[in-house]
Amino acid sequence: MTLFIKRRFIFLTLLCLSLPFSAHAAGKGELKIGVINIAKIMQQAPDAVNASEKLRAEFEPREKELKQKIKTLQDKKDKAMRDSMTLSQSERSKLEREVLTLERDLQREEADLREDFALKNREILQKLEMKVVGAMQEFAKKEKLDLMLAEGVVYATESLDVTDKLLAFMKKSK
Repeated sequence: MTLFIKRRFIFLTLLCLSLPFSAHAAGKGELKIGVINIAKIMQQAPDAVNASEKLRAEFEPREKELKQKIKTLQDKKDKAMRDSMTLSQSERSKLEREVLTLERDLQREEADLREDFALKNREILQKLEMKVVGAMQEFAKKEKLDLMLAEGVVYATESLDVTDKLLAFMKKSK
């Protein structure tokens, strides 16, 4: 566990332990808590589903093109192996250079694709996280929750889990 996570866990634990006392001292009586499964929200939220589909659609053509180039490279390698005994030394050298160049280009292209995908995915996730946090805050106010926990929860009863209610709220407000 990193130091940040440990500190966050300790803070949340202390916060959870002290809140019932502060709520009672304020005369509120019972503390209303909601727990969110953030992984489920990030996978099933309407914006998450749309973003995933857009990302797939954006990168699918490049991926198909790359797969076709890999097939072409494999065909050239097969041809080089098959014909290596019948080709002259210069033709064989030329074919080997061609194969090596193609391999290098494909490796570079594949790395670029992965990098572009990771950057776009990170960008989309950041936007999604902002929307989810906004929806969580709006939902917590609507439901009159005193505290909403999203991370660092080891156990919560189903009565505290408001993940499905939040998903429904996000679908309605879309």
